[in-house]
Amino acid sequence: EAHLNLAITLNELGRYEESVAHFTKASEAEDIKEGMALSIRNQLADTHTKLGDTYNEIGYYQEAVEEYSRALKVSPKFHDVRLKMAKALLNLGKYGQAAEELEQVLKTSPNYVEAMIFLGVAYLKDGRKEKAREQWQQCLKRDPSNIRVKTYLALMEKG
Repeated sequence: EAHLNLAITLNELGRYEESVAHFTKASEAEDIKEGMALSIRNQLADTHTKLGDTYNEIGYYQEAVEEYSRALKVSPKFHDVRLKMAKALLNLGKYGQAAEELEQVLKTSPNYVEAMIFLGVAYLKDGRKEKAREQWQQCLKRDPSNIRVKTYLALMEKG
């Protein structure tokens, strides 16, 4: 836990390399997931997520994906983290992988509109235009006033 707290502090000070080293030590110390308390797992996942967010903000998308993956290893049901990872994968041009992550989110949270929208984006960028259209049409059934989805569909009609 000391490594975890130190990593958080170093991250906030902008000392990213030192922060990553302490995150790694904290992760190694907590590698025994079955024996790890839920609160510690959640704290560790949250810390990896925050570091991933920091990497994402500065355009280090691969590092962001790695941190989000670490967070999901500890707490695999954090769908907001999986969505963040999918967005970073989209930024890396890994559209198929992004789609897989988003499909996984939607298996257990089928009404997660944000994930639905980005799945449509992933499909479109991956060259699967009809799947994108179908995805956004499904999204409109759940959220008929969604401006983003309406815009995406209108752009598809023009393009």
